[in-house]
Amino acid sequence: NTADVHVDAGDEAAASSPVTFHAHRLILKTCAPMLASLFGSDDEEIVKVSINDVKPAIFHHMLHYVYGGSVEEGELNTHAK
Repeated sequence: NTADVHVDAGDEAAASSPVTFHAHRLILKTCAPMLASLFGSDDEEIVKVSINDVKPAIFHHMLHYVYGGSVEEGELNTHAK
């Protein structure tokens, strides 16, 4: 695994265990600079961050989109507030 970012995403209100996602700082820095800013500089080898206010399914869709995927409209409507 070449990922240098590990994100534990979970919704504290749902009282479920967080899910770990692996990503690459360079891709995040290029495609999602605001998200990449959470992970510090390029000097650190592997960065681990917890995001406790997002459902893992939503973070999965966001990360998939950042990596060049698409999110179906039905999925957007399912998770919309």
